[in-house]
Amino acid sequence: MSKKIIQKLQQKIDTLPKGKERRKLKKKLLNLKIKQIMKKILFLLATLAFTFGLNAQDLSTDEVDSFTGDVKKFTKYYNIGKSDVGLIKASIARLSNTYFLKVKSTTDLGCSGATGNYIIFKFTDGTILKLDDDVSDIECADGSPSFYVIKAEGVLASKTIQMIRFRQSKYYTDATTYGTYSFVQLLDAVK
Repeated sequence: MSKKIIQKLQQKIDTLPKGKERRKLKKKLLNLKIKQIMKKILFLLATLAFTFGLNAQDLSTDEVDSFTGDVKKFTKYYNIGKSDVGLIKASIARLSNTYFLKVKSTTDLGCSGATGNYIIFKFTDGTILKLDDDVSDIECADGSPSFYVIKAEGVLASKTIQMIRFRQSKYYTDATTYGTYSFVQLLDAVK
């Protein structure tokens, strides 16, 4: 619509003799063109901001050993679940070609690294994935993270999580999916 208005205004200016009215219309035409350009710039900036926002997972560690080529990447902790009593937070870690899920709760659930710890993911299609080999050292401070080995191209990278059950040595908590980034986005950040 703006293009047609600009074209009509330009045609009108071309038919007018030099003078006050012609200068006035030229000024109006210039303002319309500037508005049109500003709209395009704002749209471009909004698109870029949205794109960067989708992929803005921060890495707490991002290193490549210059001698061996070994990769070490860790995302910061992000919320992945919300329960009645707190949040479940996760970080994805990559050490060379091995990927880890680091999980902790804002509620004291017991010790990380203990036998019997697990995390269960229920997906929107009704399937379930249980990780029950907590490979972290035994640590009983509040918020101690459990570590689970995961596959970069496994189920977590291809399905949508609906619910999470996270258990450490004393208690478990059930949570619904909650957070800024999906699991897939966190995995992609360390690839």
